[in-house]
Parts: sequence; structure tokens; C-alpha cells
Amino acid sequence: FITVGNQTPGDTTMLFSDFDAISAKNIFTGEDKKKFDTLFSYIDVTNTKDSKVLAEEIQKSWKEKEISFQNDKMHMISVFMTMDDGKNKVQEFVGHVGVLVQDGDKYLFIEKLAFELPYQVDEFSNLQEVNDYLMGYYDQDADGLSAKPLIFEDDHVLKEYRVVE
Repeated sequence: FITVGNQTPGDTTMLFSDFDAISAKNIFTGEDKKKFDTLFSYIDVTNTKDSKVLAEEIQKSWKEKEISFQNDKMHMISVFMTMDDGKNKVQEFVGHVGVLVQDGDKYLFIEKLAFELPYQVDEFSNLQEVNDYLMGYYDQDADGLSAKPLIFEDDHVLKEYRVVE
């Protein structure tokens, strides 16, 4: 469902908790670990709050890494967030991910909120509800110091993406 053709991971420093869980449970190694690192490594971006610019830079990075999606029945939903500590290059990273499956006229979103918690499945009537659920949960920067989270469906911004006030 996801292909990573050019396995050249970027900055994976902040994936340490993921790496701990992956190695503790021996989830995967070798080529699969390289694919994980490439898909979820941080992406250097322009210091801007312009979501269109950030989305283009994310897409450019994924295109260079030859990340593609081959399934019209299920989709990877990614919540991209901004890392800006004021000292290093500004980066976008996948702060949350889940799988979206259409079930008749409903959408099922399968996610795991933490390694120690079980998977959960949420049902939504439409993709706008999926967006609003994720933005409500992850758009927590009340000071407006960083860019708003971006919701991606596979390799593009979710068509129903909007900031929830």
C-alpha cells in the first residue's frame, strides 16, 4: 500500500521513542526499518506559517524519496506538525498517523494514540469530520507561534482540510 523507492532517511533524531518501541517488540528490521525511517524522518522546510508552502515542501521531499501509495480502498492519514526550537532548521514531521477506510457511506479511521494503548476505530460520516476531529486534537498552539498542523491523505493535503476555530 506504501512504496518507498529511494530509502534515504532524513533527520530521525526525534523518533527515539518510536525506535525504542520498535526494537523492544522486534516489529521490523533491515529494509523495513529503512522504509520507516525514510517515511517518518523530519523534513527541513522554510520558516513560514503558510500551509500551502509547507505542503509543497513536504510533497517535494516525499517525491524525492519516491514515496507513493497504491490503494484506493485505504489511505494513510498523516498529521504534519512543525518543529521550531528557534535554534535549528524548521522542520515538519508526522505527529500522528492512521489508516482511513471507506465503509459504505461511512469512514473508519484506525489509529493508535500511544504505544501502550490499544488501537481504536472511529467512525465518521464524511472526510470533513475526520479533518475536524484531527485538527481539534492536534491544533493546540494557542499562541500561534508555529504553523497549523497539516492533514495529508496519502501524498496530498486532504481536500477537506481546514483550520477549525
